[in-house]
Amino acid sequence: GTTYTSPFNMPAQNVTINATSSGCLVEGTLITLADGTQKPIEELTYTDVLLVWNFYEGRYETVPAAAIVNHGYADQRVLTLIFADGSRIEVTSEHGFFDALLNKFVFLKESNVSEYIGHGFMKMNPDGTYYTVPLTGYEVTEEYVCSYSILSVAYNNCLAEGFFSLTPLPIENSEAFFD
Repeated sequence: GTTYTSPFNMPAQNVTINATSSGCLVEGTLITLADGTQKPIEELTYTDVLLVWNFYEGRYETVPAAAIVNHGYADQRVLTLIFADGSRIEVTSEHGFFDALLNKFVFLKESNVSEYIGHGFMKMNPDGTYYTVPLTGYEVTEEYVCSYSILSVAYNNCLAEGFFSLTPLPIENSEAFFD
């Protein structure tokens, strides 16, 4: 597990949480901030305000991160997702993206990614509208990389490389929990 120390003033004392995650984004992944700019995931702090999607009301919201977990460097299998618009996102283990065809988050991983080729995934336009981009391929490599997990306050999702993205929770059947 990874040790996470909360930057927030907690009642009586700071709290340390041992966190694990089954899915992470590789360093260099750009996360969209409230003002529409993007910042590499490894540079995020708890003072940054993220742009997220409110699935209850069908609109964007701005909230801080609830958790930014640095899992450190390790030799890992990296799944590179390749989209029709040329976008590439590197993940370790698995990571959730909003599948417009199925109308839910799906957790893409090496064992199931081929099933989602051709599915359209939700992505934000620079003007704030959104559209779908088909997943056209993937690559799997072994790399020494640093990975991160991120959850936003209240909505849990964030925009990773403009895509509606979700880190799995370290609980059984995380996908069903979010859907």
